[in-house]
Amino acid sequence: MAAFIIFGQILFMYKQKLPIILASKSPRRQELMKSMNLDFKVVLKDVDESYPEDLLPAEIAIYIAEKKAAAFADISNESIVVTADTIVAYNN
Repeated sequence: MAAFIIFGQILFMYKQKLPIILASKSPRRQELMKSMNLDFKVVLKDVDESYPEDLLPAEIAIYIAEKKAAAFADISNESIVVTADTIVAYNN
């Protein structure tokens, strides 16, 4: 349910013509955004990517992505900030 709420908020913000910020240096994420013909700019902030050891791999990616989003709290009402994280896990 939360994903639908977030998507709805993003869609509303996009319709308001708010600028899109990709908070990632990943060439693949930039390529994906370009393939969707989105006008965006890349803005990076230093974020501590440590995480609690008891998290599952999928939880780690979400935890770090949320930390990255929190670094943009000062502009999150005036921009659409896209954050993500990827983790590779082997045998959990």
